[in-house]
Amino acid sequence: MRYLSRVGARCVGVLEWDGAIVNPNGIEPKALEEYKFEHGTIVGFPGAKPYENPDKQELLCEPCDILIPAASEQQITSKNAHRIKAKVSFNINVFFYKTNFNLDHC
Repeated sequence: MRYLSRVGARCVGVLEWDGAIVNPNGIEPKALEEYKFEHGTIVGFPGAKPYENPDKQELLCEPCDILIPAASEQQITSKNAHRIKAKVSFNINVFFYKTNFNLDHC
């Protein structure tokens, strides 16, 4: 998120295991990182409001330009893939697993 914001991208939503937050004007990555480090959660972050849908997983299906499901596996499934409205989606988990696999077998 930090790297994309450096080139002008704006993060408008973040989904974690314990909550989801949104800000159509953008969520400042460094401030969110510091908040999460201090509080152990993104819930209550003052630079965004809680995502109002009771099913926080629906945040994945909100309109956006770039979707990066990077926190946990199986976020995009056969049940929600057809509803994703992002123009581009990156699956960062593939890189983490590949890296971990290589490190474990060196």
